[in-house]
Amino acid sequence: MANLDSPRMESFRSDMFATGLDLKQCEILRNPGWYKASAAATIRQGQMVALDANQELVVADSNNVIGVAKFNKMTVGKSANVDEALVLTGTSPVNLKRANVSNVSVRSAPNQGGTTYTETTDYTVNSANGTVTRVAGGAITSGQTVYVTYTFDMTAGDYKFQGLNFFNSNDDVTVAEGRLAIVQGPATLYTMEYDTSRSYTLSGTGANLYCGGATSGLEGLFTSNASEGRYVGRVIQLPSSSYPWLGLRYTDHPEEE
Repeated sequence: MANLDSPRMESFRSDMFATGLDLKQCEILRNPGWYKASAAATIRQGQMVALDANQELVVADSNNVIGVAKFNKMTVGKSANVDEALVLTGTSPVNLKRANVSNVSVRSAPNQGGTTYTETTDYTVNSANGTVTRVAGGAITSGQTVYVTYTFDMTAGDYKFQGLNFFNSNDDVTVAEGRLAIVQGPATLYTMEYDTSRSYTLSGTGANLYCGGATSGLEGLFTSNASEGRYVGRVIQLPSSSYPWLGLRYTDHPEEE
C-alpha cells in the first residue's frame, strides 16, 4: 500500500483546481501520525480538525482545534477563484465563472487592495446562479471593473479534469482504513481552506488568523475575523489570482508583532 503520509504523494499531482494544501510549499515539523476519523464527518485537506466525544476526528468549530487535516475525507471538494475581474454595468447581473458560490468579496483592486465593497449596499450576489449585480446608488460606478474572490463547490464532473488519488477516489480515508493524518503546529502551511469573504494583511491585526465556527459554513476554515474562534496563526502570503492559496504560520498561540 502507498504511504499516504509521505510528501512525495504531492509529486504526482497535476491539479486543474486549487484545493486543500499545497504540500510542495508547506513546511511541516510535527506530523503525529494517523487519527480515526468519524464516519459521519466530511473533512477537506487543509481544514482545521478536532476530536469529538468518541475521540474521533471531526471538523473544528471555533475553539477545539487540535490540528489541520493533511488529506481528505470527502466525496467532492471546494476551490476558490481569487480576483476574478468583472465589469458591472447598470443593474444587470453578471456571471462569475462558477455557480454555487459562497464567502464572496468584491474589491476595487486586486491583491487584497483598494476598497472592499459592501454586499446589499454596493452589490448583491445570487449564490446558486453565481452572479453579481451592482446596486444603483452604491459605491460601484456603472461600467467599473471590480475584482471578486469567492469559494465554489466543485462537481463530480470537475474530477474528470482534476483527477483522483491512486485508488481512484477523492477520499483518502477510505483507503487508509478510516484514519486521517493531521498536522500540528508549528508549521508553515499554504491552504485553500480559508474564508474568502475576508481581507488579509501581512502585518497588524489583519494578519491574525482564527478558527471559523461561529458563522455557519466557516467551521474549520482560517479567517481574519477575531469573533469566530481561537487564535491559530499569522498570514505570511496573501492569495492572488496566480497563486490562490493563503500562506500562514500555524502556531496555536499568539505571536508578538
